Amino acid sequence: MNTTKNWVMHHLPYIGTAVLLCGIFCLIAKALSPEYLDAQGYLHENFFLLPISFALLLAAVLLFLGAGIHFLKNKSSR
Repeated sequence: MNTTKNWVMHHLPYIGTAVLLCGIFCLIAKALSPEYLDAQGYLHENFFLLPISFALLLAAVLLFLGAGIHFLKNKSSR
């Protein structure tokens, strides 16, 4: 196993945690951002944060699953 792949596999839970925190931050930012109608009747909201946060949360789950599979595979091979 080369050193780059070894480093990534060793730090996969930390990368997953960072991605999870980014997803949670996007959800909190969406919840705290103001939503209003202007004088012309246009709705102003930060809707783009919802799909970004769900994509980040899904990526975090996949990273944690990958880290768990890697851990179990290494544990069973020893």
